Amino acid sequence: MFIRHFLYGLLGLFLLPAAMGLGQTFYQLLVEAQTDPVAGATLARFLIGVAVWLVLFFVLPRPVRGYVLAHEFSHALAAWISGEKVSHLRVGKHGGSVLVSNPTLFIALAPYMLPFYSLLLLLGTAIAGLWLDLSAWIPWMPFLLGLTWSFHLSFTLLSLALGQSDIHPFGPVCAYPVIFTGNLLILLPAIAWIAPVSLETWLQLTAGNLAAAYLDPIRQFF
Repeated sequence: MFIRHFLYGLLGLFLLPAAMGLGQTFYQLLVEAQTDPVAGATLARFLIGVAVWLVLFFVLPRPVRGYVLAHEFSHALAAWISGEKVSHLRVGKHGGSVLVSNPTLFIALAPYMLPFYSLLLLLGTAIAGLWLDLSAWIPWMPFLLGLTWSFHLSFTLLSLALGQSDIHPFGPVCAYPVIFTGNLLILLPAIAWIAPVSLETWLQLTAGNLAAAYLDPIRQFF
């Protein structure tokens, strides 16, 4: 058990520079998005959705059952993606559970990285778009994605602050960098899609920031 926690801790420490590099890329793309009128308007609608949910989160009764549903289905989704067996999924007002044949790091921490309702919204829109004209719906997508992603962020932070058994097998030194990096890996393609930069530029920025994050501390010692 000690060796396992030690190895997971090393993984978390190894991911810290990656989190810094990806965070730098996200900031740069965010600045680029604000310089373009169309991208800036899309970003503004997303941020309005974020703000609206935060107001609802602190003012109205919190939809805990809705979060528990997303939490357990995220475990199940990650397990299905990983080829693991899922059974006995249970959702209640005060908690839920799901049995997985092999609860790996990805499966255990998936609810804290995957914005379930945002992904469901994107999937539903993509499927509906095969048969319906969604031209009147699409302008609302940034707002709704901001609303659902803010739902994910607010409940993730709240649940982590209260303590979660999902964290214990891996330890906070591993879990928190993985969660932070996983959320950035979801956000980066979204901001890169609306920012006025090419795929090549995005990849170059990401590679450069990751290289700097890992190599700069080494260069200071040698």
